[in-house]
Amino acid sequence: FDGRIPPGSTVSIIYSGQVQSVAGSIDARHALRGRATGAWVEGEQPPRISITPARAVLVQLRHPSDMVRGEAFDVALVALDRYGNRATAYAGSLDISASDSGAIVPRTISFTPADSGSVMIRGARFSSLGFQKITASDRSRSVRTALHSAWVSDTMPERRHLFGDVHFH
Repeated sequence: FDGRIPPGSTVSIIYSGQVQSVAGSIDARHALRGRATGAWVEGEQPPRISITPARAVLVQLRHPSDMVRGEAFDVALVALDRYGNRATAYAGSLDISASDSGAIVPRTISFTPADSGSVMIRGARFSSLGFQKITASDRSRSVRTALHSAWVSDTMPERRHLFGDVHFH
């Protein structure tokens, strides 16, 4: 056995650990054996393994946690698969709403395959003070959506708040 994987072979990858966002291409260090009781042989050249994201199950919304009333901010919407990878093939429309009835946000936002699972709303604004949130809902119910809260005041606080997950795609 020369340590090479013949084209068309089935390769099983056993991973133990905790990780998010494993989609992409990796060069895998590896060892092989020709039969179940054979000796392990380190592979000569790491194979390139491409991992494609699964279908989207969640769209997360992210924007600053502290805002000044009336100032523009951006909202990132990111489609994720069940493993936490950006679901680059996601296509769909989401209805957008805000807890602040005077907020400036689009009524709908659409993802196309060209967006690669990430869409940005630019120039959103809150007009009311206090805790505010922007919500997205999927008409087809093919994905869940996660909202994000913000504290809106007339001046930027001395110490910033953090609401939500600090890990972002």
